[in-house]
Amino acid sequence: MSYLDNYQTLDNRMSGRRKHDQFFMKLVETMNIGVAVTDSERKIIYSNKNVGVITGHSDNNRIGMDLADSFDYLNGEIVKITYQDCLKDTKASVELSWQQPNGKPVNARICITSFDAPSQKNRLFLVAITDITEFKNAQRAIVHSENKYKAVVENSLTGLFIEQDDKIVFANERLSEMFGFEKDQLIGTETHRFLPLRAKGFTEEIQTHRKDGKSIWIKLKSRSITYHGKPAVLCNIIEISREKMMENRLLDLERKLCDLSDSRHADHLNQRKKTAADIHNGVGRALATAKNLLEKAMASRTDDQDLLKDLNKINVILQNASSETRRITRLLHPALLDDLGLKATIVWHCHQYQDLYPSIKISLAVTIEENKLAEPLKTAIYRILQEALNNIAEHLGTTRIKIHLFSGMGKLNLVIKDDGLSLSFLTDELLAPHRFGPGQTDIKEIARKTGGKFATGKNIDNQGQYLCFSWPMDSSHRG
Repeated sequence: MSYLDNYQTLDNRMSGRRKHDQFFMKLVETMNIGVAVTDSERKIIYSNKNVGVITGHSDNNRIGMDLADSFDYLNGEIVKITYQDCLKDTKASVELSWQQPNGKPVNARICITSFDAPSQKNRLFLVAITDITEFKNAQRAIVHSENKYKAVVENSLTGLFIEQDDKIVFANERLSEMFGFEKDQLIGTETHRFLPLRAKGFTEEIQTHRKDGKSIWIKLKSRSITYHGKPAVLCNIIEISREKMMENRLLDLERKLCDLSDSRHADHLNQRKKTAADIHNGVGRALATAKNLLEKAMASRTDDQDLLKDLNKINVILQNASSETRRITRLLHPALLDDLGLKATIVWHCHQYQDLYPSIKISLAVTIEENKLAEPLKTAIYRILQEALNNIAEHLGTTRIKIHLFSGMGKLNLVIKDDGLSLSFLTDELLAPHRFGPGQTDIKEIARKTGGKFATGKNIDNQGQYLCFSWPMDSSHRG
């Protein structure tokens, strides 16, 4: 190969190297970080424009300057120390903060890497300067937000904790006060130690215990969250021990009032029963005796027609008085309930009703265990049914009545339906009291006094009305 060929080959290599260096320089100039190359004495051999932009010294003639002079005195000394660290470990980095000449605060990370250049006798240093001002501002904002959040959480009046893998991974001060633990004792504790099993995602009231064994009531609300990249449950706890104590007192007072009401109601029923018996045994028998004596007198004196007429009139009066006495007695206390029971009494009353209103047909279904019903409740059901049928008789166009007495879902139910047109039954009549013998009693009040509830409305087909009464089965056992 000739000398000319060797020269041509070398020139081609140098041309390729120049193109490579130009590409590299263009790449470095377009980077968004500051890049500089210095010697071992920190003298700048090369720097891109971002070095000046970040440091605030935009003078492009920095070649030969000490890189440490691009910063204030304190940061310059830190840069010198970082160079010394780089000589020991090849690489070193440091974060600096300063103010540019225009007053703008800057945070930057400076990474220094030493390397050997074939064309240089001494080691060179590649310096990368990254502006991390926005990152630091965001980091400070996050810390500030976390501090605010922590202050809110720690000063919350409710207990807060995060459960992960069935253990507490976070708890606030209120929770530790509520359960009598130190805060650091709660972290890592299995939740079931102070909270029983519960349904997640619901609000529920739970009775649990403090560390000292004292029983407390809490209201707990939990929901699923993600904590540190893993599924967790955030729980919010309010202590409701005082509210529960007041609630229990109110319930106890309500039970006492109910017992008192039941006792008074039972006394009232017993008094009515005694009054009915007195009327039946006293007035009823006296009327029956008088009627028998009158009939004997009428049979022995047949010659005086005027006297017979007067005696007949007296007989009719006594017969009507006797019938009225039996009616009042049944209203005060239906003796058939004692003799035949509720079902038989209802059947008898329905037959009597149909004899009085032949155009109305009654469909009756009674599917209850009568021996499980208390006597006051039997009387109440009979009275309600009696008055309801009287009211239905006043509805226009009533041709059929359905009565169903049954038990189910822990309740005793009485449903009465008709197909007639109510005469303001759902307004005026329900607000007005209904007559049961000498006194006036609302059928709703009868249901309430025996622990029941009352509802009324139109049937689904808008034909007629329905009445619905229900009693808890436990109240059906109370005597």
